[in-house]
Amino acid sequence: MAGVLERPVRPAGSNVRRLVRIVAGSACIVLGIAGLFLPVLQGVLLLLLGLSLLGKESARVRRYENRLWEYLRTRRFAKREGGDGHR
Repeated sequence: MAGVLERPVRPAGSNVRRLVRIVAGSACIVLGIAGLFLPVLQGVLLLLLGLSLLGKESARVRRYENRLWEYLRTRRFAKREGGDGHR
């Protein structure tokens, strides 16, 4: 009966990789937010990198990442088609 309630055992290396992925993804998110206001950093690129790193760990982040990619895709095509009609 005690075996039913036990958590599955992960290899020690996977916990380290998970921690590194979370720390690196969080750092990219913070730098990406700063990069939106500072001309030296590529804000959007760092945000997407951070979201892709964190997306492997969280379903919520994965959904947000998919919405962001869809927004960028539709915005890019809207600009090519003339978007608002101004030239």
